[in-house]
Amino acid sequence: MASWLENYLAGRWRLERIVPQFGEMRGAATFTAAPAGLIYREDGISTVAGGSYPFFRSYFYEPMEDGFAVYFEASATRLFQRVVLKPCAGGQGGNAIHVCGEDVYRSRYKLLDTGVLVIRHAVRGPRKAYQSLTRFTRTGS
Repeated sequence: MASWLENYLAGRWRLERIVPQFGEMRGAATFTAAPAGLIYREDGISTVAGGSYPFFRSYFYEPMEDGFAVYFEASATRLFQRVVLKPCAGGQGGNAIHVCGEDVYRSRYKLLDTGVLVIRHAVRGPRKAYQSLTRFTRTGS
């Protein structure tokens, strides 16, 4: 599955993220081959009440036999989530959880056969309560 995952993700994607309580983000994402995985980088504009602001984020995706692990930086040092993929309607999907102090991130990843990647995060904690939906559409290799 590792080579399938790397082939699926590698390249450029259009990113559209909606966080209903806060606003939306639009931009681009790239998955670039690196030793032992893929470096993920997103850049774009976040539109919230009061204005628009640039944003960026990077992760490291490490393919695994049954899915992938996502790390916060562009190296495999601080785990965010581990995703086990299984067949689902139209592609592959998996759930993941990340506990950060008192906050819990519950996530759903869908890698669709149509070249669309969808990531949903539901975040709950004493000071956080929001959901985000990110839709990626392939734009190039």
